[in-house]
Amino acid sequence: MLILHHLFDETGGDLRQRLTQVLESLPVDALPLIECTTQGGYIDAQSMGVSVLKMTPLEHDWQATVGVFFTEVVGGCNCADEPYRVNGYGEFILTIHRQTAETTCQVRKDSTDADYDL
Repeated sequence: MLILHHLFDETGGDLRQRLTQVLESLPVDALPLIECTTQGGYIDAQSMGVSVLKMTPLEHDWQATVGVFFTEVVGGCNCADEPYRVNGYGEFILTIHRQTAETTCQVRKDSTDADYDL
């Protein structure tokens, strides 16, 4: 469970923009980005970029579909190899409780049938 502190602190304004800012300020391991890596490497903490693709109001929650761009750092095969970088991307479905900001995060495995509000 993740709590997105300060997401609902301000009244009015753009919730998408605040969500983007809050997510980009989180530690790199707050979202399950490792499930989106292709080489089994590490996520470069400075490389994370967030796009809120869709926001849906529910009775007690907000549901957000979020895309995260990142750089995966992959170690070499032997001691002489330098690590190399691979661009990565993952999509997540966040369910955010309106009162407490408690958030569940699920990796979206298939985005081919996506319906986004860009």
